[in-house]
Amino acid sequence: MKFREQRFAVEYDRRMRDLGYPGNILPLIMEKTASCRSIIDIGAGTGLLAIPLAQAGHRVIAVEPSGAMVAILRRNAAGRSLDAITISQETWESWTGEPADCVICVHSVYSLRPLSEALKKMKSKAPRVILVIGDDRGSSTLSGALLSRLSAPPRRRQSASNIRKAIRELSFPHTEEPIEQFRTHRIDDLMEEADFYRYSHDLDGISADKIADALRHIMTAEGSRYTFISRYADILLEF
Repeated sequence: MKFREQRFAVEYDRRMRDLGYPGNILPLIMEKTASCRSIIDIGAGTGLLAIPLAQAGHRVIAVEPSGAMVAILRRNAAGRSLDAITISQETWESWTGEPADCVICVHSVYSLRPLSEALKKMKSKAPRVILVIGDDRGSSTLSGALLSRLSAPPRRRQSASNIRKAIRELSFPHTEEPIEQFRTHRIDDLMEEADFYRYSHDLDGISADKIADALRHIMTAEGSRYTFISRYADILLEF
């Protein structure tokens, strides 16, 4: 992924909002962190969780390495909750801030290296750690269907089983809770969408025309618009 690039950050923020993200993840995180006065949000992105948590009265430490993401987070928070958010533009591995009541890491653990050290650091910074990770085996998404149609390799990331294994090897007692979400993609311009997938998924060897044709085959035409309902199977891990 190209999280540090301006184009990607802008598209990420717009697309996630259009899809209704974080959806039912947010009330679950709100419930789990209700007693936490301070929360460290690892991989805070453009503030889709950090801002509502700050608005709910929590002090949020947003750790985000991407300057492009941080710029949008500041803009999104301006005039609403920025005073309750401390933004640290750095990686989790290099961050040296103070402990908090809770750590959350929602779909941001995949790139942390080494994984076991990142998890140990989370536990050293807060008595409660909440991870949300994807279970690819139960998900059926637009990007997955597209890559399959194009015979392109899927995106590589830490698997749910590897993350569970790392937690077990650290002897952290933990609980698991499934989260299911359905998000509807609505596309008016297939070529524009194809161009974005070509950029975001490093499909330089495949023409935008071919990607647009693949999108046309896997999506449902509704007049001049194309739709696709993605199913996301996530897991909330707490330790």
